[in-house]
Amino acid sequence: MIVNNYGGRLGRIIKKYPKVACEKCGKYQVQIVSYLEGDPQYRCRKCKHNFSLPFEDLPVEDFVMKSIEERLELIKEHTLSPKAKEELWKELDEYLLESDDKDN
Repeated sequence: MIVNNYGGRLGRIIKKYPKVACEKCGKYQVQIVSYLEGDPQYRCRKCKHNFSLPFEDLPVEDFVMKSIEERLELIKEHTLSPKAKEELWKELDEYLLESDDKDN
């Protein structure tokens, strides 16, 4: 069983692709050499082949258009960027403060 102890975008990439084999030689000795933007780039440690795998992160704009329930579900699935998580928590805090003011 593979355990993913990484958060953020790297964690989401590893969750989607837990075991990556080289496209050229088939060995599993690959490393992620670029993952901050776009598709993650891999490099085989055996044959030195460079390749990428398709990966789409959820844009912040798409996240903002969803309901609070849908946003919480996305957080549970760990499919959000750190910026989107921060925006959600700010909005939830404001929502809870407004609810408290209405109750009092």
